[in-house]
Amino acid sequence: MHYLPDIPSESEMQAFYRNYGEYKGLRPPPEPRWRRWIPWQRPNPFLEILLQTGGLAGLQLCEVGCTYGYFLRKCRIAKARVAGVEWDELALDYLRGMGIPAHKSMPDDAVFDVVCAFQLIEHLADPSGFVAEVARRLAPDGRLLLALPNGSEADRIGPSWVGFRLDLEHFNYFSTRTLAALLARHDLYLEQVWEYMQADLPRADARPVRRGRARRLIASVWNRLGQGPYHLDGTYILCALARKTSRS
Repeated sequence: MHYLPDIPSESEMQAFYRNYGEYKGLRPPPEPRWRRWIPWQRPNPFLEILLQTGGLAGLQLCEVGCTYGYFLRKCRIAKARVAGVEWDELALDYLRGMGIPAHKSMPDDAVFDVVCAFQLIEHLADPSGFVAEVARRLAPDGRLLLALPNGSEADRIGPSWVGFRLDLEHFNYFSTRTLAALLARHDLYLEQVWEYMQADLPRADARPVRRGRARRLIASVWNRLGQGPYHLDGTYILCALARKTSRS
């Protein structure tokens, strides 16, 4: 595991993440409702994982760090009962307006069948405390689905790894081995892992690729017919599915 030696205080972190969506350029999705019914939309890979490993219909699902609820709305369409945890004030207001229960922390009395956290654990000062909290909130045989920067790449490449030069608010980087060890401390055991995607290094002087309307339409259809990020080249992101078991 790789981690920063100096971590900001809790109050500093809450102040930073209070407007994190604006900092990252996130906005409520403008997608019109009619697009939900287009049959060739690209499937969401996280949703597909959950559907294929126990389903979602009727289950309680919580996404921690859900921003504006892009994923939660897909899960709600799949008949899950959803809730979100988010520190961003504007996102919280938006989620509540959409009828999605949303809080700044997981409710004390809540029990969930599925917990998801995408690109979150690397931002936490106490990842072990987070996993312990998730384990307490998961029902027996409940699932935890994570996506995070792949610290295994740092082990292979060393200090020049590109992940150390992106998203400088990251505090830690787990490899598959260290993530599995942390999860096992709290009776969560890895079932499957995936490595996918390449790091995106934006350049201030980069010129956008200009395409005609017909080429944009063809590219859009082609992307939606694709298989999703787990079939793309690269190993920059680690996705892990874990399940809760009870000690014998």
